[in-house]
Amino acid sequence: MPDMTEDVCVDGRYTLTGKPALSGLCHCRNCQGYTDTAFETVIAFPNASVSIQGELKTFQDTGDSGKPVHRRFCPNCGSG
Repeated sequence: MPDMTEDVCVDGRYTLTGKPALSGLCHCRNCQGYTDTAFETVIAFPNASVSIQGELKTFQDTGDSGKPVHRRFCPNCGSG
C-alpha cells in the first residue's frame, strides 16, 4: 500500500505508511449507531505507521463486548 496523506480540514492532517494491521466490518450496536447503518468499516494501522498533525478530541463509549470504544475526531470540523 502506498503512503497516504489526507487533509481532514484546514486544522488537521494524517499520514499512513505501510500496510494495515487489520481491516474488517463491525456490526455491534455501537458502530451501527455511529454510522447509522448496519456496520462500520474498520482499518487499523500500527502506531508507528500513523502520523497525525493537529489536535484531536476523543469520545469514549462502550462496545457490545463491554470494552471501551474511542472515537477520535477534529474538534473544529467534527471529521474523524
